[in-house]
Amino acid sequence: QQRLRYVLPPRNQWVEDNLLFFGCMHAGYTTVDYDFIIRNFPQIMMARNTQTVVCLGDLIAGLHHNFHCTGEVFSGLNNTDQEEFAAALLSTVFYDVFVKRFDTAMAGKNIADVGHVMAAIQSAMMNMVIIPGNHDLWQEQEGATPLKIFTAEFLRMLSIAIIQHLTRRGAPMIDVHSVLTKKLFLYSDTSAVHALDSHLRVSMLHPHMGGSSTTSRSAQIMMGSRDAQIGGIANFHRATVVHRWDQALGQCVVVQAGTMAIYTKFEVRKM
Repeated sequence: QQRLRYVLPPRNQWVEDNLLFFGCMHAGYTTVDYDFIIRNFPQIMMARNTQTVVCLGDLIAGLHHNFHCTGEVFSGLNNTDQEEFAAALLSTVFYDVFVKRFDTAMAGKNIADVGHVMAAIQSAMMNMVIIPGNHDLWQEQEGATPLKIFTAEFLRMLSIAIIQHLTRRGAPMIDVHSVLTKKLFLYSDTSAVHALDSHLRVSMLHPHMGGSSTTSRSAQIMMGSRDAQIGGIANFHRATVVHRWDQALGQCVVVQAGTMAIYTKFEVRKM
């Protein structure tokens, strides 16, 4: 038997990562709790000092399974409309958090100082890390690129809103779009690994399968995948967190995100 001893770095060298995981927002569904997204997401992000938001797929509902005919998506919303809707929802959330953080960071500082303004923008804006889910990817079969419209509209809407706020505050002209572009990360769902500032790695997965009777099964299987200490997984519409110590990676955790949908016919009919 051997006793292993791990020496922690000095406390003043610690780096804190604050992440918010969510998945299966399904923008376009008639049964999504949109009010929770708009009202509660910003509150949670402010309370937890979220630095990185990780979206684990299924930003939109999509159009397969005759969703229009069954009434499960709002009438007339095609894939483009749904991605624009998703962008409007999340840019609203990000803007709400940005304004509060920016105004706090600039309190007592010269708003005309470019350096102060740029530093405040960088600290106030969260990173956005995204992978597509199966609902997002369905449109590939029609020759469309999933989340192309979402990312473009998210950057456009958020940039315009932030520029308007900076103008009202009397700040100098800043290339906000370039700043935001560097904070948006869109990965393939088959090889998604994101490196945090702390050098910890976040692996993300959206399996094209339903849930199981054991809620944590998929999270346990994903543990330590792609040599990542942190895992994020979604598509099972049930939330859970699994922890494990790994000899090579150290302390590992997998977060399985739930869904923003209150109800779907598929889940009612599924055993």
